[in-house]
Amino acid sequence: MRAGRRCLALIYMEVERLPDHRDLLRVCGAVLDAAHAGKARVTINNVVFDDLRWDARAGGRCQENARKVYEAATGRPMPGKACCAYRTNLNLYALHNAGNAQGVVEVVPNVEAGGQPEQALPGDYLYFRGTPRCSTCGVGVGHVGIWMGDGRMFQHTSRAGLAITDAGPTWSQRRRFCGAYRLLPRVEEGQPLPAAYTGRWRIEVLSDLTDIVARGRGTTWTDHRTRTGVPADTPGLIACSLPRGYCSVTEGSPFEGVPDFTVVKIYYAKTGKLVYAPVIDEGPSWEAMAGTGKPGSAMIDLTPAAWEALGGQPNTNDTLDIRVLKGSHELGHDAVRNLLARS
Repeated sequence: MRAGRRCLALIYMEVERLPDHRDLLRVCGAVLDAAHAGKARVTINNVVFDDLRWDARAGGRCQENARKVYEAATGRPMPGKACCAYRTNLNLYALHNAGNAQGVVEVVPNVEAGGQPEQALPGDYLYFRGTPRCSTCGVGVGHVGIWMGDGRMFQHTSRAGLAITDAGPTWSQRRRFCGAYRLLPRVEEGQPLPAAYTGRWRIEVLSDLTDIVARGRGTTWTDHRTRTGVPADTPGLIACSLPRGYCSVTEGSPFEGVPDFTVVKIYYAKTGKLVYAPVIDEGPSWEAMAGTGKPGSAMIDLTPAAWEALGGQPNTNDTLDIRVLKGSHELGHDAVRNLLARS
């Protein structure tokens, strides 16, 4: 291996990724999307949410659903979990005082110390005092929600007819606010590039010293003829296409000038899967609809094998996180050449 070159052992691989606050918000968003679509239940990463509709027999299950969000986002038990929301709050406070045990940090104090829900950041867990008493531990069961920003809180509450909602905290809840805890680290990925890019292309592009990091809509394509001569319909080929300013309809793309065969790291949050895909074509074009009905919404095209490797459902499009790896085009060219030689 030449010095200074990246090492890419496999075109497709799954890696362990440390979860952060974005994973909590993605799970909350997926559950709320299912609720808004009228579904009674939804399964995310093998965790079943079945409180999406009104159920008079359900009782308060705020603690259960807040715990499920954490488990769906991380694949592991929620720290401090207990029989009710307030007991969990006490356990989290103890973990915080133990010196950031299990990564738990109190980020907003209780209302008596001047804390307010709006001081939390998206992904933080908010706790409130309340009755009746828990039949297991004897304290008031309290309430918990996950702050989503803009006055919204993911919660299971009687205000939604004992169902999951994103309603904000009430005046009564504010009086009983116990504080907010951060259970997963926040990841700040830089500032978005000027609106002229993100507005036209509907791609969230983040600044990076070397690579291009972006989030946007992914589609699939099966063109036999491509810019590089590598057929996108090659069975088993994991590859992609990016708008790189090589034709008039892709001018102004944030990926302008990216060389052919550059390797793109693609992550699909809904499945937790990751692929590395060389760029073999130019597109999607600015007019690509990507199933949203809005021009410019498509960010990247995937071969069917790439979408399948990510765990995507056939004939669907969805949001993807990508990192365009600078200086990787020679490596990507070698990987594609070797794959074609074996096929």
